[in-house]
Amino acid sequence: MHMTFGQRLKQFANAIDIVELETFKQTVTLIEDYLNEVLNIQVVRIMVEGIFNETEPALFKFDLNKTVPVEILLLNQVDNCKGQMPFAYFGRKPMWIVNANKREVLSKRNAQYLDLWSGVKDIVDYRPTGVDNIRTSIIIPIKNLDHLVYGVINFETTDYLEITRLAKEELIRIAETISILYQLYKTRGAQTESTEKAVKRLADSLKAGNMPKLTKPSVFLASADKADDAVIAIIREVMAESELSDKVDCIYWKTMSSLGNINQKLLETIASCQYGICYFSQKVSDHSPQYIDNANVVFEAGMFHGRVGNSVSIPCGWIPIREQDSPPSPFDFAAERMIIVPRNKHGELNEEKLRTYFRRYMKSLIE
Repeated sequence: MHMTFGQRLKQFANAIDIVELETFKQTVTLIEDYLNEVLNIQVVRIMVEGIFNETEPALFKFDLNKTVPVEILLLNQVDNCKGQMPFAYFGRKPMWIVNANKREVLSKRNAQYLDLWSGVKDIVDYRPTGVDNIRTSIIIPIKNLDHLVYGVINFETTDYLEITRLAKEELIRIAETISILYQLYKTRGAQTESTEKAVKRLADSLKAGNMPKLTKPSVFLASADKADDAVIAIIREVMAESELSDKVDCIYWKTMSSLGNINQKLLETIASCQYGICYFSQKVSDHSPQYIDNANVVFEAGMFHGRVGNSVSIPCGWIPIREQDSPPSPFDFAAERMIIVPRNKHGELNEEKLRTYFRRYMKSLIE
């Protein structure tokens, strides 16, 4: 079974019992690189509780490169919280904060905030911390071995990010791992050779690339250039319905930009898509009722077919669509969903039946 980077990270943290500063630095850098790749996260902050001026409770930014804290947030009562990180610290709940006016930045004057994770209400104002135009702030409380909250981890991006189950699970793993490593670092001793090797393996797994994106997965729609326009229109119409469009993005090859090397762009796009829809058929001729499989679509379908069931970074599933009057199948479809385009004896398309078939198969695929 394929493991996400967060799962590998948690496994790594649980396998060691000593963390030196350099190990902690390397691991946090790997985490930052990974989150930037899959969620365009530009800011990662670790804030831990402490005492300011010997008397005032505060959150201190744990900066790996500075001995003196560069950011201090005083911990007043929750009703007087100055900033969303103290607010989340007191609330003890993970928060996925966006502007209620979705595309607006969090720092906009008189902004109204939504918490897409825990549904927290009456969120205090956002305080900018060096990166402009932040649109999504994710704050996760971190706990010690006694399950007591002792700080928060903050992830921020200039993108407006819709929340996903996969992203929540991965960010929780990462926050828990950082917490484990931080506590091990605080009680650090001599670094062992096995720890260095574990960090190297973690780095190698990230360099391997093709990490699954945590945002909405994509569906690639492949068809012949001369495919039946009515069939394609129904497929795209169903994909545009809110029940599907809220869960996946559909990429139709004909709508892709023709700039650059189109073949290379197609291969890269297919490799990045989690799902595929392959309408193989095109007519033998304008006057023939018979169909043949388009060679380009067969090749593109082969890319999806080869990934199904294998331990690849991006999980894959696909739906083949063919006409009844076609040559033998180019693949073993025994384990695949396949739609035969419904037509009457005169060759006329049964649009409603195709719409029903495709909607049911697509929902089954992504669920």
